[in-house]
Amino acid sequence: FGFDEEDYMAALSRVPFLTRTQVGDIMDYYRILVRMMAETGLRNLRLTRGVEEQKKAEEEASFFRNLVEYTRDPVYVLDPDDGWRLVYLNQAACAHYGMDREQLLTMRIPDWDPKFDMTTIDKGWQQQKQGKSVRFETVHRLASGKLVPVEVSANYLVHEGKELCVGYFHDISERKAMEARLKESERNLIEAQRIACIGNWLTDTSGNVISASTECYRIFGVTPEEFAETFEARMACVHLDDRARVRSVMEDLMKNR
Repeated sequence: FGFDEEDYMAALSRVPFLTRTQVGDIMDYYRILVRMMAETGLRNLRLTRGVEEQKKAEEEASFFRNLVEYTRDPVYVLDPDDGWRLVYLNQAACAHYGMDREQLLTMRIPDWDPKFDMTTIDKGWQQQKQGKSVRFETVHRLASGKLVPVEVSANYLVHEGKELCVGYFHDISERKAMEARLKESERNLIEAQRIACIGNWLTDTSGNVISASTECYRIFGVTPEEFAETFEARMACVHLDDRARVRSVMEDLMKNR
């Protein structure tokens, strides 16, 4: 081939000489090294994704924890397996009772609700487990000893394999006071009508009776059943000589408003 023999042999002497076994070992080493690098890269990718997912989950969990903790609605969690003991309350619930959280987490329903009938709790619990939200009115005893009326909502929740009762409640003292004032106003109206011998009724546009006052029934001398429902039933309470005139007036009223 026209090569210089000495140069050729000198160059050839510098070429690495490896046996087939050595070449196989080297190739095995690099194959294992590449596989390790690839697996490490995949693990790092999974780890990065896992960290990102965990961070996202933690951020979401933190958001909902803050949402529940700082909402102005009192939120509670009860453990049925521990005699219906409180296992969580948010800040609004603690403020409602006027107690610190550590003290409240040792308490069970009878400790703050002297009115609640514990014999009915199993029935309500079964309704919750069927997916129904249970709502009822009761009273709560505060740290001061004062009893306040509340409306309670209770729901079923499974968390980490454990069955819990969760919900919220509202102080309805203002609503109860308004209802009491309304009832008092109704009593005053009934008494005023009795004294003045004045009755009133409410009808729809067809003349059918929707409601009437107690004094209205007394003046006509009828029961609610006799006076109620139809215009004709009410006309039967009017003297026969006056019915045509009353009917004309009522028809004109309905027509012209």
